[in-house]
Amino acid sequence: MKIAFVYDVPYPWHVGGIEMGNYNEAKELAKENEVHFFTMQWPGMEKEFEKNGIRYHAFHKVNDSKIYRHGRRSIREALLFSLSMVRLFTMRFDVIIANHFPILHLPLVKLYCRLYNCKLVIEVAEVWESGYWMKYLHSNSGFLAYVYSRFLIKGADLYIAISSTTKKEMRKIGIDSSRIRTFIPIVDMNEINSVRHSGKERLVMFAGRLVKEKRLDIWVRVFAKAYEKDSSIRGEIVGTGPERDEILGIIKEMKLEKAIKVIKPFDDKALLYRKMSEASVFMNTSEREGLSIVSIESVALGTPVIIPDYSPIPPEVRRLCIVDKTENLHERILEVIKGKGKAGLRPASIEAFSVSSVLPFYRKEFKRLGLEGR
Repeated sequence: MKIAFVYDVPYPWHVGGIEMGNYNEAKELAKENEVHFFTMQWPGMEKEFEKNGIRYHAFHKVNDSKIYRHGRRSIREALLFSLSMVRLFTMRFDVIIANHFPILHLPLVKLYCRLYNCKLVIEVAEVWESGYWMKYLHSNSGFLAYVYSRFLIKGADLYIAISSTTKKEMRKIGIDSSRIRTFIPIVDMNEINSVRHSGKERLVMFAGRLVKEKRLDIWVRVFAKAYEKDSSIRGEIVGTGPERDEILGIIKEMKLEKAIKVIKPFDDKALLYRKMSEASVFMNTSEREGLSIVSIESVALGTPVIIPDYSPIPPEVRRLCIVDKTENLHERILEVIKGKGKAGLRPASIEAFSVSSVLPFYRKEFKRLGLEGR
C-alpha cells in the first residue's frame, strides 16, 4: 500500500510531541508499506531523501524564525506549504494522512483524494473556538479563520484525535463519532527501558516549545516560591521559541539566574530522556495542551509530573499527574523532592500510548476502509 503523510513540521528536524507521534506512525507503517512524507525543508534536510524506510519530499526552506512570526504561526509559510501540495498530483497513493493544521493545505489534499479515489485520514490535535482564533490572529479575521477551519475539517474518511477531549470537541462541530479514533503512539518502551542514569537530582524540569501558552512565567514564579524554602533545588527549561527572551527577562528580574537554566533542545532524544529521568519533578504549567506528550514520557521515565488545576490536559493524562492549585504547586514540588509526594511509577495505562500499537491499529482501520489487499 502507498501512504502519503502531509505535515509541514517533521520530527526530528522540528521537535514536538505531535511531530514525534506522527513520525512514529510513519516509521512503523513503513515496515509494511511504501511511505512518503511531504513537508517543508528544515535545516539539515535535503529536498529528496530516504530515512528509516520513509521517502521524504521537502519543499521551501524554513526555520523557527520564519515559521513563527509575532508569537504565532506564519500565514505566509502556511500558504507556501499549502501550494506545494500540487506535488501530490505527480504520484498515486492509496491513503493520505494529513495534519489538520495549518488548514490551508486541506483543499488541495481533499481534491487529490476525490480525483484519485484516495482515502483521507485527518489527524487533529485541537479544535479551536472562535474566541481563541480571534485572540490568536489578533483581529476579527480570526472569526473567518474559525468558520473556514470548521468547514475544511469535514469530509475525511477517518479522523485521529490525540485525546478524549479533542474527540469530544470534534463531535460538537458535527463530525460523526463513528469516524473518530483516539490514538497517538508516542512512547517507545524500548527507548524508555534503555535509559540509564546515576540517580535523582534535586531538579525541577520543563521541556517544550517556549510559547505564551506554556505559561512559563507561572512556572518561574512557582519555582521561585519553592526555591525560597529550599535553595538547594535548581530548575531547567529545555526548549526554544518566541518567548525565550521574555522568560530569561523574568528569571533575571527575580534574580534566579544561578538557580534556573534555559537550554536548547538536545540533539539526541536519549539525552533528553536521561535528563528527564534524573529530574525529581517535571512541572507543566501550560494553559493550552491537546495531550502533553512530554508529561506521559516523564511518567514513563519514573519522574512525577506536577500540573495546576487549570490545566486542560485530558483525563487520560491528568490522572497520571499530581494536580493542585497554582498557589500550592511549590509545596508539591518540595514534597516530591523530599520523597513524600506521589511516586513517579510507570502505570499500566502508559501502554495505551505505545509505538508498538501502530501497525495493529492501522491494519484494522485500513481493513474497515476497504483497503485490505492494496
